[in-house]
Amino acid sequence: MAEVSARRLVTLALSVAAFAAVLPAARSQVPSSAARAVLDQHCARCHDAAKLENPPAKGALGNILDIGDLARQRALVEPGDPDASRLYLTMLARHRPLDVFFGPVAGPSLKEIEAVRDWIASLKTADDTVCPGRSRLSSADVTRDAKSWRKAFAAKAPDKVRFLSLVPLYNACASDARLTGYRDAAAALVRALAKGAADVRLETVGEDSVLLAFRPAEIGLSLSEWDAIAGSDDGPGIVRADRLAAALVALPQVLDPVRVEASGATSAAHLVAGLAPITSLAAEYQRDVSLGRAAAELDTRAVALDARLAKVSGETASIAKRLRQGPVPRADWQMLRAALQGGAKPELKIEPARPETALRLSIWTDRTRYKAGDLLTINARASEACFLTIVAIESDGMATVLFPNHYDIDNKIEPGAPRVIPTADAPYQLRLDKKGRQGISAICNARAKRPEGMGHDFERQKFTSLGDWKAFLASSAEREATYQQTELEGRKFRARQEGRPEPPAEQLPVGTENEGRAGVAVKVD
Repeated sequence: MAEVSARRLVTLALSVAAFAAVLPAARSQVPSSAARAVLDQHCARCHDAAKLENPPAKGALGNILDIGDLARQRALVEPGDPDASRLYLTMLARHRPLDVFFGPVAGPSLKEIEAVRDWIASLKTADDTVCPGRSRLSSADVTRDAKSWRKAFAAKAPDKVRFLSLVPLYNACASDARLTGYRDAAAALVRALAKGAADVRLETVGEDSVLLAFRPAEIGLSLSEWDAIAGSDDGPGIVRADRLAAALVALPQVLDPVRVEASGATSAAHLVAGLAPITSLAAEYQRDVSLGRAAAELDTRAVALDARLAKVSGETASIAKRLRQGPVPRADWQMLRAALQGGAKPELKIEPARPETALRLSIWTDRTRYKAGDLLTINARASEACFLTIVAIESDGMATVLFPNHYDIDNKIEPGAPRVIPTADAPYQLRLDKKGRQGISAICNARAKRPEGMGHDFERQKFTSLGDWKAFLASSAEREATYQQTELEGRKFRARQEGRPEPPAEQLPVGTENEGRAGVAVKVD
């Protein structure tokens, strides 16, 4: 390795990789049915309406066996990139109900998790704001349609009308079936807020029927009462239905979600994505926000928003960088959106669709696009204190642990505080020397200094080599057993030499219940 400014230079070709490229062609396209079978065996009882053992569906995910729909949920699946897909990473980190550990069916094996990985790797990348057969609706279109409807049907009292909008969901490629269900959910929302009204009528506006009109007076609410509850999003009197659903569900003193869903049809025929209509509509807003969804909410194209995010500075710069590389939590997007809109007041804080008991890890790089020879800086942040490991996977699938390493051993990070790797004064650098799509995988364990199977010997290897990444993941349990046996024999030998027992040097990773994982990809030109 060459010396650069008296600092050790580590040249690495990083890649989240087309893992199928290192496999025989016959195995490069694993059928989606294999992944579905794994999800059916281990996940459906909590996340699919047809097979729930204890309703309702957990984590606002009620149709996990609908593989096609699941592949379109960017908060869960990043097509072609399993190491950046929360669905796969959650399975890999063994997040599951406690009864799975002791029940009749064991959790998914590494081979079964590998089937889910292969399915995600086989998916084609797609822009989630380019909807086949559908033209994007702009805010000007929405304002025009609302104005035309007021003129035609409410000419005598145009200011007495309010609208619920499904336009951001339409622009983010929500299916026609979902939009139909969300129209029903919007009616259920208004019905739940009605004061003594037996029936609620919402009239569809425009050719695409994603703007819904009604008169608050017909449900026993004054305009000021409605506006105080609903606010305004996309113009005077126009409220996003998904935001309103999430806000009201998060405020049971205003709207009891149990009562609301019980008051409407929640049979299997009326479920939306396996959830009761209002729950499903609220979940659309609560889930992590992808670049495409953010663009839809800002009434712009993903490409245009990406270029705008590249120029963001200040407090929200890290959020902008993360959003360019993958979905971010709704709360983070609200902060960034307020900054993009000139310091506008952030929206009402919405509770997330998933419980926040699990350790949450985020990673991002200083840029999303590089030239060969550029230096790389990685940033990581966790929701609680944990021990961070960052792995680089080369284009041929070979993996190397970037952090911790011989020069930077202390890998504990504090909650909420970003960790920069390498720091400006570190005695090493990371350089990208191969063109192509490349990336990084990160693991942070709250108990153990290293993930299962990753044994370090920095006297022999300054940066731990893991070999083929996919093979490593499939054999991590066996590797861990071998490593622990080697460590045990070493302690016994040293105990005989020194005449006293030697305690374990670190907390060994037994299970991964309190472990977060994340992944990103970069492009090198």
